[in-house]
Amino acid sequence: MTGRKGKGQAAVESVLVIPLLVMLFLCVLQTGLFFFTYYMVNYASYCGARAAIVHCRPSGNPSLFARSAVFVVLSALSNDLNPAVAAGSARCRNLGAEYEVSVTYPCRSIVPIFGRLIDYLPITASTSLPEAL
Repeated sequence: MTGRKGKGQAAVESVLVIPLLVMLFLCVLQTGLFFFTYYMVNYASYCGARAAIVHCRPSGNPSLFARSAVFVVLSALSNDLNPAVAAGSARCRNLGAEYEVSVTYPCRSIVPIFGRLIDYLPITASTSLPEAL
């Protein structure tokens, strides 16, 4: 359309389309953050299992070393250095010839619409590694 009849058409279309594009971008960003957090939780469980195996000697406390390793890795995800918040929950089990470390971390949403639907998403990962002979 040309002339006076189509003068405000571009402004109306922009008002309708721009908020949708911003929300789409924020949803893609939040999904990427969820996947990054899952990767970090998975890596933290691996580091915890490795620390438990390295310190599984009779004089060592593998569970303490596993929790410490998980805290160090997950402290990069959180600005809070409180171990209960930064590490979420970490559990170390001795399964005979291997150690299993399970980590759960609460991933908060940064997108307003996600925050109303899901306050936080608990991300869980578990790693089992055999003891070295």
